[in-house]
Amino acid sequence: PPPTSSSFFFFGGLRGSSLLADDVLRREPNAWLWIALGVETAHFWFDFVAMALFKTDLVRAMRRPLYYQMMFHHAASALV
Repeated sequence: PPPTSSSFFFFGGLRGSSLLADDVLRREPNAWLWIALGVETAHFWFDFVAMALFKTDLVRAMRRPLYYQMMFHHAASALV
């Protein structure tokens, strides 16, 4: 999913509040924010699995160090 979809859910979850960092960080999660988290986590896992399935082509296209950096980025982002 494109990043804009999770932004839509994220900002939908912040309706009625300011976008000040203190307000956003202390807000109780609602259904919209949980959906945004799910969409974003699914995005990272989907990319991770797709990159694992097409490893040979991707290593050839982006070289081994960048491939492993991107794999780490997607796995760590999904877990954290």
